[in-house]
Amino acid sequence: MYPWTDIEARQLEHRQRVQRVEQTHWMFVESQPEAAIDHWHWRVMSKLGGWLVGLGCRLQTHVERARRVVRPSHLAMEASSNSSQPCQ
Repeated sequence: MYPWTDIEARQLEHRQRVQRVEQTHWMFVESQPEAAIDHWHWRVMSKLGGWLVGLGCRLQTHVERARRVVRPSHLAMEASSNSSQPCQ
């Protein structure tokens, strides 16, 4: 048989545990909208980052194409300008 004081002590411990669990649960529930906002913020930032990376790649490709076009025409212009000058 258990002494009555042990039973009362266990009941008190049980009530305290239930209170802590409920407090933890309500703290979690109250923090949910913030978590949803943070998740929304993360998604927006992720999309923006992806868009910026894509834009950077397109710009880099454009610059490389422009370099390929400009270099040969620049070399051709130098060659034609040198040939038109009189020899000394």
